[in-house]
Amino acid sequence: MTRAEILNRLCGLFPQPSYLEIGVYRGETFLEVQAARKIGVDPNFAFDIKAAMAAQPHATLLAMTSDAFFAAPPPHPATYDVIFLDGLHTAEQTLRDLLNAIELLKPYGVIVLDDILPPSYHAALPGASRSIRLREALHSTDTSWMGDVYRLAFFIETFLQAFTTATVGGQMLLWRARRPAEALVPRSLEEVGRMPFEETVFQRGVFNICPLEEAIRRMGR
Repeated sequence: MTRAEILNRLCGLFPQPSYLEIGVYRGETFLEVQAARKIGVDPNFAFDIKAAMAAQPHATLLAMTSDAFFAAPPPHPATYDVIFLDGLHTAEQTLRDLLNAIELLKPYGVIVLDDILPPSYHAALPGASRSIRLREALHSTDTSWMGDVYRLAFFIETFLQAFTTATVGGQMLLWRARRPAEALVPRSLEEVGRMPFEETVFQRGVFNICPLEEAIRRMGR
């Protein structure tokens, strides 16, 4: 399934869905999502946002960083049913976006983290230029770059007890469902921050990989 297909299925769980996307860039996903109200945030759009908003009057595109957006979010709607985080591909920035997004998520809403499951070591490097250099040195045909966002899966499992997750394709879904104490795997912040790529393979269960419909069933929807 494409990102837009996953997001549209999730938006379809709500009667008048409100949607927020952090990291729009070319707009391939944002423009395909069907929602009663959509807000997209990116400091550097790679398409004509005025034309896009004219074609989709229910959409608002804001040229700013996610930090600036979360510092002063639009007053209406103040909360969102579905939030898609696809900004800067680093664990630090994505974690900040996630913690801010939680504050704007409706009680039964869903947050979707992109780039959570990199397919290779070089795709998991936090710097794009270094990832490209290594890919070229290896003569690899894998051109994906997801950064070290995967570390958030380990952070969530240990520190966000109020949320349950499932990974569909390369996206992790989070929703409010408190987990029992025994589900919290003990890790230090330093351990999470240094989590190497190979642990995405050795600890695959952390990602709770499943089909989208199974994830929705687990949500109780």
